[in-house]
Amino acid sequence: MIEIQEMERNLNFFKPHQLDDLKKASLMNRVDTKFIVPINMLTYIFETIKNQYTILEIDSKRVFEYQNVYFDTPDFIFYRHHHNGKLNRFKVRCRNYVDSDLSFLEVKFKDNKKRTHKNRIRVDSHSNELIFNSDIFLNKFGIKTPQDLIEVQKGGYHRIALADEENAERLTIDLNLYFKNSTSQTTRRIKDHAIFELKQAKLNRNSIFFKVMQELSIKPSSFSKYCIGMAVMDEDKKIKVNNFKQIMRKVAFNTEEKQNIEQAESAA
Repeated sequence: MIEIQEMERNLNFFKPHQLDDLKKASLMNRVDTKFIVPINMLTYIFETIKNQYTILEIDSKRVFEYQNVYFDTPDFIFYRHHHNGKLNRFKVRCRNYVDSDLSFLEVKFKDNKKRTHKNRIRVDSHSNELIFNSDIFLNKFGIKTPQDLIEVQKGGYHRIALADEENAERLTIDLNLYFKNSTSQTTRRIKDHAIFELKQAKLNRNSIFFKVMQELSIKPSSFSKYCIGMAVMDEDKKIKVNNFKQIMRKVAFNTEEKQNIEQAESAA
């Protein structure tokens, strides 16, 4: 687990920005590209891109804690659509920004052009009741039967948020990821990798971050925190995990998690 105070000190060389400073780089409609990056490469990456990006700073903090609660149907339709590579697919979650104690119910939609659309509303809690009380919002953004949704997974991480306003880019770095099964309360952690996500108005491989990833021979990965968490914690073998095995092998798990992967593979 990365020590957050130490990470904060290692980010001092970035110039800061505030949320209101982002106009072109707010990107609620965007193209996402994700990379799975070993923790030991972070210092080099940050040193290389420090003059291109600014960092979100709120109340002198530059590393923020997030908690997510994911909702799906009892037969995991959102997970299955993602696993099977279906486009025009949805994800429903409640995100809590722990440091500011703000929560939002979010609908993410990946269209058939592989663009991500995110819509959200402020909420006061992340219980199942918020789904029932938010049916108008959910209906508006494509969730036709919100009453069928149940809580299936909790999780969290620490996030660093960078932005290149001039080129309409945001770059998020998620650290100390963990996933918790909402039924068994079993927890799994990713210890030795960070998830970088480059968000762009349109795909631009000339971005400095793309070039750094090429230099380090790190290729884009289709990494979904929700789906990987579900796959790793599928204790009852209720879902297919075949299409996520390569990613599951790449990410550093502890002994218990490796056992879980082996069991999932032998049952597939």
